Amino acid sequence: MADIIFFMFIGVVVGVVGFNWILNASIRQLQKKPTEDEIVDEALRLYKSLTIPLKIDKVNTTYYCYNNETNDFCCQGQDLEEIKQNFKARFPDHGSYILHDYLHMFPEAADMIVDDPTDRELKDKIKNKNLIK
Repeated sequence: MADIIFFMFIGVVVGVVGFNWILNASIRQLQKKPTEDEIVDEALRLYKSLTIPLKIDKVNTTYYCYNNETNDFCCQGQDLEEIKQNFKARFPDHGSYILHDYLHMFPEAADMIVDDPTDRELKDKIKNKNLIK
């Protein structure tokens, strides 16, 4: 009889310890905070999913804009303003940028020329990890 009570006691102790371990592991998983790299990676992924890089073809006086990643047609226009309007009409929830190689087609945008933001962020991330100078 004492043996049965002893083994029941051991079973209860093992059960309580196991339950406590599983509960603590679950709580730690729920409280896990993302690292800075994970946050930056998620922000970059979100940026890329909502931004379309445009490459431009000019035929006569019309500019034709294509998604640089898929080569899908995005919009067309006679000038930069018309391209902006037509892009927003077709993709109201997305942003865009004209790739640096095509900006020379729009001299009126000279004051807006910046580096490709995706490329710049990637370079900054590498610099922060001290991989390049």
